[in-house]
Amino acid sequence: MSKEFDFSELATKLAENIIILKRYRYNSVGKWIVASKDHVFVGDGAGINGSGFDVRGVLHSNYPEYASFDEALRHINPYLIDGGGRPINNKPMKATTFYDEEIKVAESCLAMIKNAIV
Repeated sequence: MSKEFDFSELATKLAENIIILKRYRYNSVGKWIVASKDHVFVGDGAGINGSGFDVRGVLHSNYPEYASFDEALRHINPYLIDGGGRPINNKPMKATTFYDEEIKVAESCLAMIKNAIV
């Protein structure tokens, strides 16, 4: 592995991911996602260690979206714990809110990377 990291490649990929997240957001009005502060439901068996949850900030090709709060509520796992043994408090949230938060973090990271490249 090279000692130098290609930040421009990372910036390009992150910019592409922001476009994808914006498309997801546009298409998710009125839908719900199951997430916590640091984790998101990505589908049964599609997450960390075969669970249904993965770390937020990792772009997935398809986040399960639900038509109603009650439908999303059925996908909450009250038994999840993080690596430190603390409970992961996941709950339904508006998909647009989820994507807005993900976009904001990604754009902040992209700005930081671009400043490092200059």
